[in-house]
This record gives sequence, structure tokens and C-alpha cells, in this order.
Amino acid sequence: MNYAFGYIRIDKGHDGKQQAQFAAIRAYYDSHPMMQDVEWSDFYTDFDESYSLPAFNQRPAASKLIETLRPGDHLIVPSTAQASRSLGGGIIAMARLADAGIKVHLLDWRVDTTTAIGVYSLKALLSLVQYGRRTTSERTHYALSAKHAKGLPTNGFAPVGWRKVGTGRDSRFVPDCTERQFIAWLRELNEIQGLSYEKIRVYCRDLGILYVNRRAWDKHRRECWTLRTGKLNAYQPDELTAGQIGQYIRAARKGFPLHNGKTLDVPGQDTPLEVVVNLANEMRARQLPNTSAN
Repeated sequence: MNYAFGYIRIDKGHDGKQQAQFAAIRAYYDSHPMMQDVEWSDFYTDFDESYSLPAFNQRPAASKLIETLRPGDHLIVPSTAQASRSLGGGIIAMARLADAGIKVHLLDWRVDTTTAIGVYSLKALLSLVQYGRRTTSERTHYALSAKHAKGLPTNGFAPVGWRKVGTGRDSRFVPDCTERQFIAWLRELNEIQGLSYEKIRVYCRDLGILYVNRRAWDKHRRECWTLRTGKLNAYQPDELTAGQIGQYIRAARKGFPLHNGKTLDVPGQDTPLEVVVNLANEMRARQLPNTSAN
């Protein structure tokens, strides 16, 4: 025995549509010729808070429905967009159920996978969705490649030795002199005084130098430096690692490259050893810690 199910998502402030959608699904079930030997089961309803969930199978009622459905069962959905935050996502979700042997009925598109034309129609819609996503991805790739070629920002992060200024299309990278001076001091410890990355890490820890990660969800990005005795921002600081120190020193040796190794002809880009010493002297004048006092 196969069963028929209805799925509805109720938007906030549109509770009055619930009964109308229930009625539309039951009317479709009662009038469909293929439903004569199919027993009606139940409605599954998600509410407005489920709209933020990107996937159909992540919603509370929808996930229970998927667990209940068996090959040969029927699923009636009044609107494809109710199955996802986007029309394309809803079609993809329904196509996956159809591939699993579920008979899908989309009332807004008049798609019924109990027939050959219905299966074809759903696959045609799925092809259009995939085509649209592919073209969007290509346009995004071309736009990012153009920005990379010009050395412009493509996200909220700046490469080592740079900081992002401006917003939107007016955003650009400018040298982060404070960070470059700090990295110059690290280079002095490594290249002049011969300390390994691990010894530099221990030394920075003893001096109370912390790494402030402003993007807690991305631990591979650095944002700024501070002292434990200095003024901290709202983000949680952490100790430096030897890997981070090596990353910054290598970036300085390469001239602080931007995307794909690209560098910009700006003052302070080249940092030969004599420039490193000069910057380290400037840091001493700013009373930043180094090993000369030891």
C-alpha cells in the first residue's frame, strides 16, 4: 500500500493561507486518477522559522517526512518555493525525491511524476536551474579573476602586510605599515639574530604579544597585533604560532604579494635586510619589544 502526503510551509503573517493550501492539496488528491489506490496519510507543516534553513531535509517537519516516505509514495506540494529559500533549490529537492522513487506533485508547475511527461518536465526544470547556477558561477569567476588581476579585494580579508580601505567597488588595498614593521622585527629576530620560528614564538609569548583574530570562524586569517598590556578590541586574542610567524616572514621576503603572487608598486613594498634593520630601529623608538634589551 502506497500513501500520499502533503507538505506546507507557513509564512509568518500568512496563517490564513494554511487552510486554503490544505484544501488545495486534498482537492488534488481526491480528483487525481492515480490516487484511487493510494491511501491518504497526513500533512507535514513547517513554519516561518524554518525559512532560514537552506536545505529541504534540514527543516524539522520536512526531515521527518523524508524519513517516512517510501518508494511509490506520493508527495503533494502546493508551491515549489516552499521547499527551499529559492525556486531552484526547491526543484532540486523535489528532483532528488523523484530519483528515490517518490511520486512528486508540484501544483504550481503542474508537474506530476506519475507520468512520463511529468518526469520529463521536472528534469527539464532541473536542467534550467543547473544551467542558471552554472552561468552565475562563471560570471562570478570572471569578476573575481578581473579583481585578482588588478589586485583588488574580493572578500573581507586583506593579505599579510596590507589592509583594506573603502567599501564595495571603491575598496582597495593599502600597505599596513604597522603590521609590516612588526613583521620586520620578526625578520630581524630570524635573519639577524638567528632565532628559529619556535624560539620567536616562545619569545613573543613571554613578551605578551598576542594574535587577535577578528574572524573567529576563520582561524587562518590574521587581522592585527596588540600587546597584552595594550588596548584590546572586542575580539578574543590568542598566542602566536610558529606557523603564523613563518607565514609572515615568507610574505615579507616576497614583497608582500597580493592575489596569485601579484605585488603593487607602492612605497614600503621591498624589504631588503637594511630596510629590516631600519624598521626594527623605528619599532624600538615606538617602545615595541625586541631582543636588543636582553
